[in-house]
Amino acid sequence: AESSWAVNRTDAQQLYFLLQRSLSEGAVSGLRTTCFHLYRDHIVDSKKFKEAETQYKALTKSLEKLNTGLLLASRDQVKEDQVKEIPSLLAKVVANLKQLRQTAQAAT
Repeated sequence: AESSWAVNRTDAQQLYFLLQRSLSEGAVSGLRTTCFHLYRDHIVDSKKFKEAETQYKALTKSLEKLNTGLLLASRDQVKEDQVKEIPSLLAKVVANLKQLRQTAQAAT
């Protein structure tokens, strides 16, 4: 979608809308709930629990930033340099998710 932005903004907007919609309504929307239950229900060590809780909050914050960026891009309410930030926002979500998963695996 980023590469389409300069060429065909309408197509890029549609792609960003589909991505944003999958975060809010699709299969990815259950990610928050799954991660919440992962650390709440399965981590019993208090130190690991606090670490996982902090990582969960970082994950949800990065998901919100990504969601906002995608929504604004789908509405053509961003500048071109802001569109280029979307891949790094996605990379941050992935990194936070991996970190939470590693903490959960180490605690079980």
